[in-house]
Amino acid sequence: MRHMMASAALLTGLFAANTALAAQPPKPGTAFEDWIVECEKAGDKQKCFISQTLNVKDSKGRLVKASIGYLGQNDEPTVVVLLPLGIWLPAGAAFKVGDMPQASMIIQQCTPQGCVATAPLKPEHIKALGTGKTLSFGMQPAGSKETLVVGVSIKGLAAGLSALK
Repeated sequence: MRHMMASAALLTGLFAANTALAAQPPKPGTAFEDWIVECEKAGDKQKCFISQTLNVKDSKGRLVKASIGYLGQNDEPTVVVLLPLGIWLPAGAAFKVGDMPQASMIIQQCTPQGCVATAPLKPEHIKALGTGKTLSFGMQPAGSKETLVVGVSIKGLAAGLSALK
């Protein structure tokens, strides 16, 4: 009987330890297929998100860097994309998940690294991303009337977002 109680206590302790480990956010550098965990200090808190960078073909230059996480003051799901310099700012930027209508993004600022655009993700976006839909970003290069659409892989996106919660 004493062995059964000791075993039960040991199992309870192991379960509690595993639950505590599962509740910890993933460490920076953790890969979820095509997405990588990154973290930044935001005030006194650390905000983690998953990101993916697409480089220009046959070049080491970056085309876009997409980041998704529970960001902002209320930890709402947000997409942040670093767009290339040379886009026509009045045209703005947009993102599209699968067959859903495109959603506008707000271009926050342009720095030497690129232009930062953000948008909140609605629950239907999160659901669509978890069911194997596509994620693409649209922008208009300066001097062009055509929209440049860049798609990113969603492999690992749902698992990465789930791990961030």
